[in-house]
Amino acid sequence: MSIAVVLGVLGAIGWLGSDSARHFVERQASARLGRTITIERLEVGTAGFELSGLSMSDPFAQTPAFSAEHASLELDGWALLAGRVEGALSADAFELRVRKRGSQTNLHGVRRPRSSSRPLSLSPVSYTHLRAHETGRNL
Repeated sequence: MSIAVVLGVLGAIGWLGSDSARHFVERQASARLGRTITIERLEVGTAGFELSGLSMSDPFAQTPAFSAEHASLELDGWALLAGRVEGALSADAFELRVRKRGSQTNLHGVRRPRSSSRPLSLSPVSYTHLRAHETGRNL
């Protein structure tokens, strides 16, 4: 019995580092956020997953609305087993491009997780290296 458990865990870890798992995470995140999410590389890390080349599409432009060269994703294992992607994402450096057309920004319509009743909070973000770029008119 214990050999079957060990083989099952090793098989799951092997799958989690595969392209199939990366595509699964992309599809789940895209469906949850209402935007196309792409990940160049997904690796199993010590506390979750390490993501390289993470981006979120922008309905107003060809460039992504959000991108990070490297990010860490801590997933809820029970939710993952149930076919859902839930967890916390952190990135050392990222770019968030906010554009406005008419009365809406390119972030309008991005869905929040159902489990979260509070709005997106950027309070833990360090603004030491924050850069703002104005393209077009002021937001």
